[in-house]
Amino acid sequence: TRLVLPVGIAYGSDTALAERLLLEVARRNPRVLRDPAPTAVLTGFGDNCLDMSMRVFVENVGDMLSVRHELNRGIDQAFRDAGIEIAFPQRDLHFRGPLQVQVEAPTRLADERVTERAVAESGE
Repeated sequence: TRLVLPVGIAYGSDTALAERLLLEVARRNPRVLRDPAPTAVLTGFGDNCLDMSMRVFVENVGDMLSVRHELNRGIDQAFRDAGIEIAFPQRDLHFRGPLQVQVEAPTRLADERVTERAVAESGE
């Protein structure tokens, strides 16, 4: 049974290293079949990350969830150790002209509300 694990890494990451790490993680798992061999590929350029995919085969369908869990944990640790960042959605904002920002001093009423909320949350 084929198991596909998509992984998004931050732009600027070393994709060759990420590919090697994915394959190492797959090969270390005793429940991942050696034939057909595991694969790791760069599948595309997403909005927020470089899209990669690990494909492995497991013998028993009943092992899929636990093998997925083990592989994901292994990927997370291997990438942390290598300094490869698993990407998350983010946006860069570009303004066409100068941006005017007005900062106002807090009012006494606002300060009192913050204090009241803090007291209420602390249970005093």
